[in-house]
Amino acid sequence: MKAKKITIIILALVLVFAFAACGGGGDGGGDGGGGADTQAPPAAEPEKDAPATEADPSAEPETIKIGHLVCQSGWFAPIDVANIDELVTYTGMINDAGGWDIGGQKYLVEMVDSDFQSDPSQARAAVEYLADQGIKFVLVSTDFMTVGLGELWEELGIMHINQMPSEPTYTGPQFPHMFWSRGGVFDGYDAGLQALHEAYPDAKTVVYVQEDNGVNQLLNDEFIAPPAEKLGLSVVPTPVMFPNDSTDYAAVALAAQKTGADAFIAMGGLPSNAGIAKELRTLGSDMVGVLANPQNIVAFSMIAGGATDLITCGTLAGADQNTPLFKEICGNYAEQFGDESAQSFTANSCNSLYILLQMMSIAGTTDVDSVMAAWESQDTVDTMYGTGKVGGEQTMGSKRAVASHPGKCVMKEDGIPVFLGFADTIVP
Repeated sequence: MKAKKITIIILALVLVFAFAACGGGGDGGGDGGGGADTQAPPAAEPEKDAPATEADPSAEPETIKIGHLVCQSGWFAPIDVANIDELVTYTGMINDAGGWDIGGQKYLVEMVDSDFQSDPSQARAAVEYLADQGIKFVLVSTDFMTVGLGELWEELGIMHINQMPSEPTYTGPQFPHMFWSRGGVFDGYDAGLQALHEAYPDAKTVVYVQEDNGVNQLLNDEFIAPPAEKLGLSVVPTPVMFPNDSTDYAAVALAAQKTGADAFIAMGGLPSNAGIAKELRTLGSDMVGVLANPQNIVAFSMIAGGATDLITCGTLAGADQNTPLFKEICGNYAEQFGDESAQSFTANSCNSLYILLQMMSIAGTTDVDSVMAAWESQDTVDTMYGTGKVGGEQTMGSKRAVASHPGKCVMKEDGIPVFLGFADTIVP
């Protein structure tokens, strides 16, 4: 597992190939939608429960506003701007097709972005801004900057859908308006370990390396060690932790190397984890780097100075295993925002909206309580990545979490990203 720098020529070929597959996937039909019909049929269980009423084609569509709690400025903006852009593409497809059918009425979808500037102290005002407009459904890109808003969401009666839950203590039955469109820490580590075991069967020991978030030992013991044990992997008992504002990744890499582990696993941003991977290669270490969230594998390698033997839990834009709907949105996204941007397309925010709209169709109404009840009554639901399992009884007190198939992306020594498929997971 020697480190090997990816040349510009190879990287260019990889991106061209990936985009060709991405743009070519917009066929007119299939499980994920196509042509003029962008609303995919729901999974088996939701289809059984969905109301039979069909929209009157002569009726004028109404408009439903969906809030989007995001960072349009500040350090987190590059991530959330991409989330905003992908929703521009997807809602455009829905609206161009005449809207989404809910209880026999077509609805156009209008996203309302509310910027909290990458500053947790501004998050409350951003939520209240949405509430003042009468918005009752909000998509949230991450929860680590909004953990103090649980009671506010309940007070306002806003159903909010988080696409990347990362705080294990911010959950439970006390927040019934909280829903998850992905498992985050609750299934991401599981998926990352599955990918490691599949791609590197000789790897036997894993160390958790993460910024100090106050719950790392809990995550190590309850979310990493159990799935690792099932795969025959051992986990270093004490995580390697470092300050949130640290840029001394050489010291972190050295600490990880000293554990003797074959791989490190983390769930954080690209810069810090890429920096650690880069410093490990400088030390001569062939430790595999596992980033257990849906980040782009090519970007991970590039920021890591061309390091290889890396894993992420996203998907590849051009992977054959992607659903028809994913491919179609990705192709349209590339037309709107460029080929290079499409290589990092994840559909995470699209996935939240897609699941929410299905639940509205099942409920036959946009009433918040009815939509929440519809979600909690399902066992499966269509996601952007295939049929997802609905769980969370143990974690959240009821079935409010969808395991939307974390991916298994690997970049080995040849520098060519490979997609091993989607992991089969569930939020307990």
